[in-house]
Amino acid sequence: MSLSIGLVGLPNAGKSTLFNALTCQEVLMADYPFATIEPHYGIVAIPDLRLKVLANIFNSSKITPATIEFIDIAGLIKGAHQGEGLGNQFLNHIRQTSLIAQIVGVFNQNNIAEDLEIVRLELMLADNQSLTRHQDKIQKNARTDKQLAKVLEILQLAKAELDQEIWLYDSPHRLLYLEHLNYLNLLTLKPTVAVINYQNSQEQRIDYQSLETKKIPLICLDAKLELEISQLQSEDQAFFLKEYNLRETGLDRLARLCFETLNLQTFLTAGQKETRAWIIPSNCPAPEAAGIIHSDMQTGFIAVDVINYSDLIKFKSWSLAKSSGVCRTEGKNYLMKTDDVVEFKFNL
Repeated sequence: MSLSIGLVGLPNAGKSTLFNALTCQEVLMADYPFATIEPHYGIVAIPDLRLKVLANIFNSSKITPATIEFIDIAGLIKGAHQGEGLGNQFLNHIRQTSLIAQIVGVFNQNNIAEDLEIVRLELMLADNQSLTRHQDKIQKNARTDKQLAKVLEILQLAKAELDQEIWLYDSPHRLLYLEHLNYLNLLTLKPTVAVINYQNSQEQRIDYQSLETKKIPLICLDAKLELEISQLQSEDQAFFLKEYNLRETGLDRLARLCFETLNLQTFLTAGQKETRAWIIPSNCPAPEAAGIIHSDMQTGFIAVDVINYSDLIKFKSWSLAKSSGVCRTEGKNYLMKTDDVVEFKFNL
C-alpha cells in the first residue's frame, strides 16, 4: 500500500526546508516565490525500531521498513485556481497524493490562521471549477441517463457545500462523494494536516486556540532545526534531540500524525530472507493484509499465524512461541493489529 503526502503552502513557508529534512535531499531553498518550479519527490523510510530487533533474532539478510513518499509542491498564492502564480499545474500535482500536509510559516507579522485559510480556499475553488466543468460535460446526457442524473445530483450537492466553504472530506456526505465522484480526484476529498513551521522564540506567536477551530490535525516544528538534525549521524541525532528536549524527530511525529489521520497501521513479517513492515488500513481483515504482500495470497488465503511482537522477542523464535501457546492461528475474519508478526498460509 503506497502512502504519498503533498507538502503545500504559501511561498516561503519552509516547504523545501522541511522536505530536505525529511528526505535528506538537496532541494533549492530560497526566500523568493516559486523557488520550486517542478515538484520534488522523495521516498522516506518510516523509523521502526522493531525491525532491527526482529532482524537480529532471525538473522535477516534484509530489512525493509514501511515508506512514505513526500512531494514538495511549489508555493500557492491567491488566485492559483485561476492560474495566478504558476497556478493549476501545481494543483494537479496534489491530486494524486494520499494526504495534503499544509506548511504554514510563523514569520514576520503573518496571520497563521489566515495563511492556512488562503491555501484551503484555493483548493476549494479549484475543486469547484473542476465540478463546474464536469457538470457542463454531463448535463445534457443526464436528462436521459439515470446514472448520470444521479452523479449530477451528487455533484451539485458537493458544489453547494464548497460554496459554503465546507471541506468535502469533513462533509457528512463524504462517503457518497467517494463513491460517485472519486474519479475526479478532488483535492478537498483528501484529508489534511497542518505543519506549523516556527523558529526559536516565534513559538509564542502560535495561536493554538484559533487553529483548533479549523479542526485540522497539526504539529509544530522548526524545519531548519529538523534539517540540521537530519544531517547528523544517528548517534549524534540522539544527543541533539536530548539537548533540545525533543523526544523524536519531526519525521517521526509527522509520520505518526499522517498514519492517525489516514487511519493506517503496520504489521510485520520476519524471517531469514527479510524482516519487513507493511502498511494497511486499521482493522484490516487478514486476507486483505495478505493481498498487500501479493494478490495471490489474498485469493488463496487459508489462515494466518499471529504472534504479538513482544511475545516473539521474548521467546526469540516462531517454534518456541508456538510451543508456549502464544502463537494463534486465525481465519479470514481476523482483524490485524499493529504489533502483529505474521505468517500467512495460502494456496496458489
